[in-house]
Amino acid sequence: MKIERKKFAFAPPPLAHLCFCNCTTCVINVLYWPILIRCPFRVTCVCGKGIFKTGIIHLQNFLPMRQLSKTVRAMLLCCSFFTQIHVSLTQTPVFIRASVPNEITLTAPEDSIYQYQSTSVYNNATTIVHFEDIRDHISNNLLSFQIPGTYTNLIVEPREVESTDTVHYTWSGIANESGFFSITNRENLYAGFIQTDSGAWTILPLREHYSLLLRHDVSVLDTVDCVMEEGESAAEPPDYCSEAYNICPAVIDVLLFFTSEAVAMVTRYADANMKALTMDGFVKTLENSVNFAFENSDIPNKRVRFRWIIHNPGYSSTTNIDYLLDQFVSDSYVSSALSSYRADLGIFVTAINFSNAARKSNIKLLDYPSSSHRHSVVSFQAMHTPRWTLPHELTHLLGAGHNWCNNVPCSNCDCNNYDYCNHGYRFYAGGLERRTIHALGNERILHFSNPNVDYLGEPTGVFGDYPAYNAQIIRNTGCVVAAYSSSPEVKAMISGPSKLCGITGEFSSTIFYASILPPAQGLPGQAPYTVSWWWNETGVFTYQAPDEFLGTGNQITLTDVPACNYFTLHIRVRSDDGIYFTASKIIFTGLCEECQEERIVKTNNPLLSSSRQQSIKFFPNPTSGQFIAEFHVEGEPDDAMIFISSMDGKMQYDFGRHLISRGVNRIALDLSNLPNGFYNMHLISAKRKLTALITLQKNKP
Repeated sequence: MKIERKKFAFAPPPLAHLCFCNCTTCVINVLYWPILIRCPFRVTCVCGKGIFKTGIIHLQNFLPMRQLSKTVRAMLLCCSFFTQIHVSLTQTPVFIRASVPNEITLTAPEDSIYQYQSTSVYNNATTIVHFEDIRDHISNNLLSFQIPGTYTNLIVEPREVESTDTVHYTWSGIANESGFFSITNRENLYAGFIQTDSGAWTILPLREHYSLLLRHDVSVLDTVDCVMEEGESAAEPPDYCSEAYNICPAVIDVLLFFTSEAVAMVTRYADANMKALTMDGFVKTLENSVNFAFENSDIPNKRVRFRWIIHNPGYSSTTNIDYLLDQFVSDSYVSSALSSYRADLGIFVTAINFSNAARKSNIKLLDYPSSSHRHSVVSFQAMHTPRWTLPHELTHLLGAGHNWCNNVPCSNCDCNNYDYCNHGYRFYAGGLERRTIHALGNERILHFSNPNVDYLGEPTGVFGDYPAYNAQIIRNTGCVVAAYSSSPEVKAMISGPSKLCGITGEFSSTIFYASILPPAQGLPGQAPYTVSWWWNETGVFTYQAPDEFLGTGNQITLTDVPACNYFTLHIRVRSDDGIYFTASKIIFTGLCEECQEERIVKTNNPLLSSSRQQSIKFFPNPTSGQFIAEFHVEGEPDDAMIFISSMDGKMQYDFGRHLISRGVNRIALDLSNLPNGFYNMHLISAKRKLTALITLQKNKP
């Protein structure tokens, strides 16, 4: 299927607000235009010479937003480029911001959960934040925002997207190349998580558009980790660590049994509908943490699906985790619930922070999955970021194991000399110690060990005498565990690569498949199925745009690169009984040769006719540091400034002035001293303004 690629210009995304102006006329001395300082306003400037410019401007002095006049006139002295400039300012909403005092009045249930989380020893800070629809703030498929209450600015590249309609969605991505971000919207109730090198945050829904942002204190978490059953295991099944790349599709249904005390750590609503909506969003975030880790670890076609109920058995108050797990396994109500919900696995979520472990599974240290090993216990305080005990414990039940003794010294490592691949992994990357989900410790990254997957340029697993390759185990056991129970509902997924072209930049025709897993007989959503394929760059599908429609059938072949950087591939499936369901997959195309030509922004200077357009190209792009910038300009030669800015508008490197001649100009430049990421290169003179996006990717494989 050949797709006409949409042309678009790269521009910085909307920026978080930091400043307000307290006057109607300001005089500011600047060195050049645009002034690349972060500010909450989109600025349109009309120069005295008649040249229109657009950018971001910083107007000094601070006042509350409500005191800011709609129009502010400024006098700017600009190098020798411009004379008097009139500036018109309009407020730009931001994706996430801290609420101001008296912005909202909390109800009793809202105040109760706010007070509880504010005084919890597990949180360093609790902030009420306001969210806008994330899809209105994505620019060039990237999300840029500042974490409220910090100076941390994030640029998030998409990895996972799930949208059931235009209201409900989940969006996840890699933050600043080393962190993890996810947001879930359920009827404008926002839940999610943020994890960076500087901290970890959980987002709990509060009311429409407002959430609690909890910054966690990792130091108070117990250092004692996971406890597993002791005992010898049967011989290793030969295929679980085989080199075969298992892509069988599987959806593992997990039922979470929350105690009332654990629910009260998320919401205090007495209203059943609000409690359900709030909990649904939080549980969806937990589900996505597992699926996000699958995506990061090259575990294709495996998904988990979470549902939750409240369960308050008599044994729930015990502080003995061994006794609690034994009782949970033998609980007849639990067995009945797993059967009625058609769940493959059951996990008990308690508010108790055990003194001897954060959680436990009924699976022996070297055992492999079986239907008799399907129960776990987790403590609420450690189940999410940055410890990730829920993904840890759940995938124990798929056969994933702890790290070797010689990798991370601990009391519950695998110290036996078995050549099994199911082990977590500790390594160093970006100057810090990193631990995959099954490497014991308090802070982990959302990766399962995999020697073939890098994190900040370092492998997340290892081959050899002490292999660490939990991703291989999960690939091979996912379908085994998903078969414990027949599915309660139909599920679809898109099978195919997450990246096109690869490091060579060459594109070849690529096939994607619709994998549809039917529900149990007698339930809605039965075969046969009709599949329609769609694509776009926003991830929001209304099924009304003809140019987004690709075709029908169980597979589709792409014969061209649809869009540059990222695009979303989407299927809409109709069952024989009229039930619709969907699946989406984000595809990265930034390395494709076709997109190197697309990384061009053409000037919109109204003084230049359409025949006098100019552009910037980079060779190579992405670059590991050194590259050639090629400028194609028309008109008279002139003196131009060349500089690099980050995606949040801050200048990173000034290359000084260069004489730009008519025609093709080539300049050798070096970004080796900057961290990996996306940058804008600017060429600015009195006659032209060019901007283009370049990707810095050091330590390329």
